[in-house]
Amino acid sequence: MNNINENQHYVSQVLQRRFKAPNKPLYWYQVETGEWTERSTQRAFAAKGYNQLLAGREDDNWLEAAFAKSENHVAEVCEALEEAARRPATTLEEGVYRNMCRYCSFLDLISPAAKAGAVPSLMCQLNLELK
Repeated sequence: MNNINENQHYVSQVLQRRFKAPNKPLYWYQVETGEWTERSTQRAFAAKGYNQLLAGREDDNWLEAAFAKSENHVAEVCEALEEAARRPATTLEEGVYRNMCRYCSFLDLISPAAKAGAVPSLMCQLNLELK
């Protein structure tokens, strides 16, 4: 389990390694300076305690633990999607599809844009269900 305020990634290291050039460092754009700098995947797209909820117990890691159930299988999802891209049609295994949906949903729901739209989304969903 994670320690209090441990460095946690909001973009999975699996994705960082997968989308960087082979045998090249990851490049990180610095808005403040307008320059690209090298960054290791251990230090990029991370913040201290990103998935920790510090209300209540200080070492509460339930959110990170829940996310890890999907995040730990992202490599399998990427491999299945790469294989699917080489075929004219395919069907993903149920577990791969479910994990992809959970991972993408989690990323969407923790984004700042999703938080601003949470109330209107809830109202639209309630309206649909009541119809």
